[in-house]
Amino acid sequence: MVSKIYSDNPVHAKSGMTMFYISINLGSLLAYLVAPSLIGYQFGALAVLSVVFIGKLLAIINFSYRYKIYENVVDEIDKKPMTSIAKKVVLGYLAIVYVFIVICYHYPDYANVVVAVISMFCLLLFLLRTIFFLKDDVRIKQIVGLILIVVAVVFFVIYNQMESTLVMAAKNNSDLLMFGFKVNAASYQIVNPILIIFGGMLLIRIYPMFPRFYIPYQFAVGVLLAAAGLFIMYYGFSIDNNGIVSGNYITLSYVLISISELFVSAIGLSMIGIYCDSKTIGFAMEAWYISSSMANSITGLLNQVVALPKDGFSALESANMYKTYFFDTSLSVMLIGILVLILAYFLIKFMKIRNIDFV
Repeated sequence: MVSKIYSDNPVHAKSGMTMFYISINLGSLLAYLVAPSLIGYQFGALAVLSVVFIGKLLAIINFSYRYKIYENVVDEIDKKPMTSIAKKVVLGYLAIVYVFIVICYHYPDYANVVVAVISMFCLLLFLLRTIFFLKDDVRIKQIVGLILIVVAVVFFVIYNQMESTLVMAAKNNSDLLMFGFKVNAASYQIVNPILIIFGGMLLIRIYPMFPRFYIPYQFAVGVLLAAAGLFIMYYGFSIDNNGIVSGNYITLSYVLISISELFVSAIGLSMIGIYCDSKTIGFAMEAWYISSSMANSITGLLNQVVALPKDGFSALESANMYKTYFFDTSLSVMLIGILVLILAYFLIKFMKIRNIDFV
């Protein structure tokens, strides 16, 4: 929808998507503030879900009230009511997904591998569809878009560390301080929405000043910043002698990964709208979300590397484990980021030679 609203100005489309992403993280910030105060009650989880329900209900009411202002940007198919066959297809799809989720829930050891294989198959299908059904410049742009989707898989793997290994490292091997204030392990995540909100507002003003900071470059920089975020953790554990790292290193790691999120995730869907064929935009958006799903599967497999033993461990043992993990992961992703940066340069040069419009 954002891409359609700003279809005549791709730079504004990036800014519009960033603003949309800011609003999402504003809601995320409210969630971080509200949820902890509710979760401690007897029906805490239900209370949190009730807040989610109220938020979604307000969103639906607001959209229904303002629906008419989008009439000039929606497709004709959006204006038509769903046929009975389409409804049956949707219900059948939901039933299949539900059964699949239940099976994965009962077999968690195999779920990550199965989801990763399915994700790879879907991305391959998207590539084949692009090669054989599109032509000329449209095909080239969509292939570039697919390359960026694959790059996003690498980014999301690092992004997921904020909710997994970074939280566990903070819980087991940090002084739980943030700029001198005592916090709990999960509280470091509040850095993410705050930085997205204020950093996003700054980026909206910066984008028009740097028109040559194209989306492929942004993805490459995002991956490099995410790698730097994990390397900071390695450095923190390297200079530590007692297995307890300063919480400020964890905070800085969250800062760098959050900034990288602005360069990748915040403009990901607008990239889909700009680089991918409008006739297959739904399939392209599916490919983007599949990249996130695939990254989740890879994250699950990676997290097993630093899974701490149940029979007890010392702070030094876990610190050495985290140090090795953060070094190996950050170095690997940094090399990938450098390759993406080089690839981005040649992709942009190629598109300029072909006089292909892009941002």
